Amino acid sequence: EEGWAASLQGGNSCSIRDVTVDGNGNIYAVGDFLGSVDIDPGPASVLLTGSGWEGFVACFSPAGSLIWAESFGGPGDQFVHAVARTTRGDLILGGMFETQSSSAPGSQPADFDPGPATVSAFSSGGTEDGFVLHLDSSGGFEWLQTFGGLSDGDIVHDVAAIPNGPNPDAVAVAGAFSSKLELGGAPSLTSAGGTDAFLGLLEGSAGTAFWTRQFGDTNDDSANSVCLQDSRLVLGGEFSGTLDFDGTPGGSALTSSGGSADGFVLSIINSGTVAWGRDYGSSGTDEVTAVTPHPSGDLLVSGAFSGTVAFDPTQPTLTTASHGGTDAFCLRLEGNGDFDWVRKFGGTMNDRATAVASDFSGGVVVVGDYDGAANFDLIPGNDIGGNENVFFVRLDGAGGFRDFDGFGGSLDDHAFAVATPAGIYDFVMV
Repeated sequence: EEGWAASLQGGNSCSIRDVTVDGNGNIYAVGDFLGSVDIDPGPASVLLTGSGWEGFVACFSPAGSLIWAESFGGPGDQFVHAVARTTRGDLILGGMFETQSSSAPGSQPADFDPGPATVSAFSSGGTEDGFVLHLDSSGGFEWLQTFGGLSDGDIVHDVAAIPNGPNPDAVAVAGAFSSKLELGGAPSLTSAGGTDAFLGLLEGSAGTAFWTRQFGDTNDDSANSVCLQDSRLVLGGEFSGTLDFDGTPGGSALTSSGGSADGFVLSIINSGTVAWGRDYGSSGTDEVTAVTPHPSGDLLVSGAFSGTVAFDPTQPTLTTASHGGTDAFCLRLEGNGDFDWVRKFGGTMNDRATAVASDFSGGVVVVGDYDGAANFDLIPGNDIGGNENVFFVRLDGAGGFRDFDGFGGSLDDHAFAVATPAGIYDFVMV
């Protein structure tokens, strides 16, 4: 079956940063735009406007036709990084916003209600703050939670709906914070220095926190992705130095390989306790960008690595080397964190897998960015070229190659997310 492609026309700049789908194949996309954007990819024009960077959410049919769209924000800037769909069909958005300080003369708050009402929020001290926004299935406002300290670096990178959590519409929230984290009424957490990674579990009716946890040390750490695997939450991200599990000196922790950053994966039970952790790193820069469950109960991980990395901790001498710069990778772990297989993609420049998903047949879809000549099928000389273009690779469940493609224009292009509706079409990427 042939696919389709659509673009949104912005007056200045527009990015779609995450996507999810429902059981009918309808597509829910979120992102941000500067000034204005025509959100309808068809011949009609549906213009969203704002005073600065505005957040948006839009619903499209399986054929790509616009069903509805809403925007929110301004004054100040709002960036939407993540979306998840609850069992009721509601939408959870996460991201970052910045306004003037509430004490600044003439300052105005951001408005997070897409409708005619106003739901105001100031960022703390005029710096970057994180937010979690709950909308109903048509984009109407339900509730808002924000957090931030007096330093930049507070952000929500990912959200996940947790139907079998403490209540049926619980929400997992992952990101980073500097200074302090006060989310959903949970006890305040203080960063160990730089930014710390965090994970929070919120109840669905008002966003009140069941618990929040932090992970990190005096360096910069970030949680980039969260998913539900069986009854556990899985967190993926990057850290430098020591990633503290339990908040006690000398307690459970991962130690980086000495480069600027290592990737990590943590499996966490609903109380916030870490069941197991894995780190992946070299003397360079490495990261985990996404984690997602496989129908078998295993776990899929995407990211980027440089130099030489031992992805299987039981065989430290069995390593995978990048082609140069950073390479994209896709890793499959068993449910207990044991290594299954890893595949790398890239060339001599910087390449990165930004997202991964499992399709209805148990196969794997990986999307990301590549620069220059890059290899995706491990056949020598079978490279594709481009300047900051995007790619997708499809693998079978055992990591065997199926197909790939790369595309883009003369300027920089980026892929942020992928979703796979069961049996309706293969996948959608943004």
